[in-house]
Amino acid sequence: MRTRKIVVTTVVVMAMCILPSCDIVEECGSCELVTEPLVGTKTYGTPLLLCGDELKDKENESPETLPNGDVTYWNCF
Repeated sequence: MRTRKIVVTTVVVMAMCILPSCDIVEECGSCELVTEPLVGTKTYGTPLLLCGDELKDKENESPETLPNGDVTYWNCF
Protein backbone atom coordinates (compact mmCIF):
# COMPACT_ATOMS: atom_id res chain seq x y z
CA MET A 1 0.00 0.00 0.00
CA ARG A 2 2.81 2.41 0.89
CA THR A 3 4.65 1.65 -2.36
CA ARG A 4 1.52 2.38 -4.35
CA LYS A 5 1.19 5.86 -2.75
CA ILE A 6 4.82 6.64 -3.55
CA VAL A 7 4.38 5.57 -7.17
CA VAL A 8 1.16 7.58 -7.57
CA THR A 9 2.77 10.67 -6.00
CA THR A 10 5.82 10.34 -8.27
CA VAL A 11 3.65 10.03 -11.38
CA VAL A 12 1.57 13.08 -10.40
CA VAL A 13 4.69 15.20 -9.75
CA MET A 14 6.24 14.13 -13.06
CA ALA A 15 3.01 14.95 -14.93
CA MET A 16 2.90 18.40 -13.34
CA CYS A 17 6.48 19.05 -14.48
CA ILE A 18 6.05 17.70 -17.99
CA LEU A 19 2.63 19.18 -18.82
CA PRO A 20 2.56 22.72 -17.39
CA SER A 21 -0.30 24.95 -18.43
CA CYS A 22 0.42 28.52 -19.44
CA ASP A 23 -1.19 29.68 -16.17
CA ILE A 24 1.59 28.04 -14.19
CA VAL A 25 4.43 29.36 -16.34
CA GLU A 26 3.17 32.85 -17.17
CA GLU A 27 0.18 35.14 -16.72
CA CYS A 28 -2.77 34.43 -19.01
CA GLY A 29 -6.02 36.21 -19.80
CA SER A 30 -8.69 36.77 -22.42
CA CYS A 31 -8.86 39.76 -24.75
CA GLU A 32 -11.59 40.82 -27.14
CA LEU A 33 -11.54 43.47 -29.86
CA VAL A 34 -14.10 46.20 -29.18
CA THR A 35 -15.33 48.59 -31.89
CA GLU A 36 -17.08 51.81 -30.86
CA PRO A 37 -18.83 53.51 -33.78
CA LEU A 38 -19.59 57.23 -33.77
CA VAL A 39 -23.29 56.35 -33.88
CA GLY A 40 -24.73 53.02 -32.77
CA THR A 41 -23.77 50.30 -30.36
CA LYS A 42 -20.42 48.76 -29.50
CA THR A 43 -19.49 45.46 -31.06
CA TYR A 44 -17.36 42.86 -29.32
CA GLY A 45 -15.18 40.25 -31.00
CA THR A 46 -14.64 36.70 -29.86
CA PRO A 47 -12.44 36.58 -26.73
CA LEU A 48 -8.98 35.11 -27.34
CA LEU A 49 -6.89 33.33 -24.70
CA LEU A 50 -3.44 34.99 -24.60
CA CYS A 51 -0.43 34.42 -22.38
CA GLY A 52 2.80 36.23 -21.53
CA ASP A 53 4.07 38.85 -23.96
CA GLU A 54 1.06 38.52 -26.27
CA LEU A 55 -1.26 39.43 -23.39
CA LYS A 56 0.90 42.38 -22.35
CA ASP A 57 1.05 43.65 -25.95
CA LYS A 58 -2.76 43.65 -26.24
CA GLU A 59 -3.19 45.29 -22.81
CA ASN A 60 -0.74 48.07 -23.72
CA GLU A 61 -2.02 48.65 -27.27
CA SER A 62 -3.45 52.13 -27.82
CA PRO A 63 -6.97 52.67 -29.21
CA GLU A 64 -7.00 53.04 -32.99
CA THR A 65 -9.25 55.44 -34.90
CA LEU A 66 -10.47 54.00 -38.20
CA PRO A 67 -10.95 56.15 -41.32
CA ASN A 68 -14.75 56.21 -40.82
CA GLY A 69 -14.35 57.59 -37.28
CA ASP A 70 -14.91 54.33 -35.40
CA VAL A 71 -12.53 53.52 -32.55
CA THR A 72 -11.18 50.02 -31.91
CA TYR A 73 -9.32 48.78 -28.86
CA TRP A 74 -8.56 45.57 -26.97
CA ASN A 75 -10.47 44.83 -23.76
CA CYS A 76 -8.53 42.31 -21.65
CA PHE A 77 -9.82 40.54 -18.58
